[in-house]
Amino acid sequence: MKKNTYVIIACAIILLLIALRLLAAPYRLSGDCMEPAFKDGKLSFLNRLAPYLRNYKINDVVAFNYEDKAWIARIVALENSTLQLSEGKIEVNGIEQQDSGIKRSWAGWDYGTYAIERSL
Repeated sequence: MKKNTYVIIACAIILLLIALRLLAAPYRLSGDCMEPAFKDGKLSFLNRLAPYLRNYKINDVVAFNYEDKAWIARIVALENSTLQLSEGKIEVNGIEQQDSGIKRSWAGWDYGTYAIERSL
């Protein structure tokens, strides 16, 4: 191969890595708060552009920073919704949510131990 080919391949790889860094953020999940949808230790890529391209909806998974940690959460209700939590049931506007991704048992759960860690 010619020297120009190597330069083009190197530039393409560098541009790809920059684009991935700007468009998708790699995170490793720590804890079981999102099971069964996401397993402890699983590597996931979060779409950084999604919040700018569309509005959030129920069951979307979002990541946010709080107290120097990245956190992950599932949206179970939207603005102006009524949320009721009791006896392992989640009701939004009076309708019980049947999503299997919602954790039903909170016994022994400590919100401070679950977060996601930046992987790269």
